[in-house]
Amino acid sequence: AKFIPRRMNRASSVVTSEKLLFLSLLTSEFETNPRLEYQLALLKQNELENGEDEDKITGKYDIWELIDMMRCKKNGISIQNRSYFFVTYERCFIGKEGVDWMIQRLNLQGRYEAVKIFQILQDKGFLRHVANDHPFLDTNFFYRFVEDEEGTILNISKHDRFVLSSSPSELSRILLELITDIFQEHQTSDEFSNINFKAASSSDKFIIIFQKLSAQLRHLKHLDTLPTNEKLAFWLNIYNTFSQHALIHVFASAPQNPAFLLQLNLRYQFFRNLKYFIGGSVFSLDDIEHGILRGNMNTPIFFFSRNIFPDKDPRRIFPLSRNELDKRIHFAMNCGTKSSPPVMIYTPALIKNQLQYISATYLRSIISINVEQRKIVLPMCLKWYQSDFASSELQLLDVIAELLAGDERGQIIQQQKKLGGFSILYQEYEWRILWKAPLRMEGVI
Repeated sequence: AKFIPRRMNRASSVVTSEKLLFLSLLTSEFETNPRLEYQLALLKQNELENGEDEDKITGKYDIWELIDMMRCKKNGISIQNRSYFFVTYERCFIGKEGVDWMIQRLNLQGRYEAVKIFQILQDKGFLRHVANDHPFLDTNFFYRFVEDEEGTILNISKHDRFVLSSSPSELSRILLELITDIFQEHQTSDEFSNINFKAASSSDKFIIIFQKLSAQLRHLKHLDTLPTNEKLAFWLNIYNTFSQHALIHVFASAPQNPAFLLQLNLRYQFFRNLKYFIGGSVFSLDDIEHGILRGNMNTPIFFFSRNIFPDKDPRRIFPLSRNELDKRIHFAMNCGTKSSPPVMIYTPALIKNQLQYISATYLRSIISINVEQRKIVLPMCLKWYQSDFASSELQLLDVIAELLAGDERGQIIQQQKKLGGFSILYQEYEWRILWKAPLRMEGVI
């Protein structure tokens, strides 16, 4: 029996009504939130004027339903581990077998039409060549669906057919406001954690609003061409949104020790195996931090050069360029631990001032100076990422003094550097999960 996926034949007004219902839900949820009221009004107006109607492919087929059928173990395309020249590629299918399946199941006229549909799916990020070497071809090349990649994608919603057209920075700001509101509403005095993650994960605000809105990230386009300030604001907001979403995912599914990130294997799973689907590509927290915000640099655990995005990785278009890098991002990324900096909600217009503010605030909260004992204690992140700031510890002190301009500690550090004979220590990093309310600059809502 042939399978014909549901064709997108609903009237445009019906889909638009579905979209407006969701936007109205957003607006009513946050009508008392002055930080979001204006943003949501702009978003709603933009959708009425510019929004797309549906998540569709070639105007005919429901994307997720089609992909689910192709991935079906019983009647779908054969997805399995395959080898080529002694290299094993996990969970992939053969291009021409996919074409055969599509012709048979969708009543297509020829192979060219099937290849065209697969190429659209590849362009939208739903599948890729396993080595990122080829477009979709009717050959024996191996391809993999995004859901078969290593790890777990947190922001996939298969039941929403509309596509919002909000700008990246606008969407990222709303998402971060949403997830921080959810955390704030589920604070607890529990001795193990200050957030009731299970309650947060089952709340209407998380399920009905946040998950639907976070799924819209995959529709974003031209993220590689954003102006520098917009790139920084977008990716920092997304990192902080993603990390809080990841905590809900980890703690809601099973009880965890709040210090679970002390275990290297769990830390790897948290930072590498949990993923977000953004702009047609899949990213982990490490991908965003080291691949994008640090300009495709190696992580501190590697003592040799290792780019996060290798040469043929299509995500190499996203990293900040050398002249866009800003070392202050290390004081702006929050992964939920006690030693993390506070969250701020960044905007392109204010981000340079916000980064200066968050850097000085974080450094003042940790740096201690004992003049008598000639000791200076610095945050551990400055040891891990010293090369991002300076070529030596002495030069690092100059950078810190600059970031603390106008603060007494900055002046003392400069004095101690001139005198010499002091020791630099680093505060032990506390991996225990501890949520902190967002930090806001005075005069900025």
